[in-house]
Amino acid sequence: MYKWKKDFASAETLYRDLIEKNPSLPELRNELAELLIWAKRSSEALSLLKSAGPFSAQDQNNLLLGKALLYSGKHEEARTLVQKMYDLFPQDPELKKLLAEAFTLNKDYDRAIGLYRELYAAAPHRDIRRQLALLYSWSGKYTESIRILEEMQSSGEADEQTRLQLARNYIYSGQAPKAIP
Repeated sequence: MYKWKKDFASAETLYRDLIEKNPSLPELRNELAELLIWAKRSSEALSLLKSAGPFSAQDQNNLLLGKALLYSGKHEEARTLVQKMYDLFPQDPELKKLLAEAFTLNKDYDRAIGLYRELYAAAPHRDIRRQLALLYSWSGKYTESIRILEEMQSSGEADEQTRLQLARNYIYSGQAPKAIP
């Protein structure tokens, strides 16, 4: 309850008390780690998860470890762990998204694009489309990025961030006059 209200301090106190009373319940440690990630304290979450001992790739709770690694700046280590988990559970959309984020942060845009395209095909969502457009732009594929952003604009999905991204792509692709409405 506290975590959903973003009262991270109260939730952390509650989880730490529960862990002290029930040290054999890994679910509590995982909940606290997730809370720390939400509170943008990924390094602390990483320490907490690593202190619990070795992990195996089959343990889907490693998703938290992958997030903690990724968000604490250990991008390659996160990519390696999440890739191993993804190889075992390729249909898991949360793992697929985390692996796409890891590829993005490792500047492996083509692999990230492939995963985001799969995610979008399975569950079309504006945020995924925008991320695809951004990745296409970062990889210099402005035509693809512009196509996606123009589709979003014509379908009414565009918000201020989308319009700004479209204007930037026009400029980067040498179509500066289109950037001004």
